Amino acid sequence: DYAYIQAMIKQQEIGNRVNGSFTPTAYAQMVEELNTKHQMDITKSHLKNRYKTLKKTFFAMVRSV
Repeated sequence: DYAYIQAMIKQQEIGNRVNGSFTPTAYAQMVEELNTKHQMDITKSHLKNRYKTLKKTFFAMVRSV
């Protein structure tokens, strides 16, 4: 999760997140980075599903505080 979150932050900083959504370019670059730099075998679908899970978990934690 840490590597993915760092990749998302990087994409947001370079402008590949528009109106709260990552662009196709952002997903392509994140897939490439995670697969090569961290020896992962993931796809854009994996990232989108994990993003949904992270959002649900984050908001569930925020509401309980």
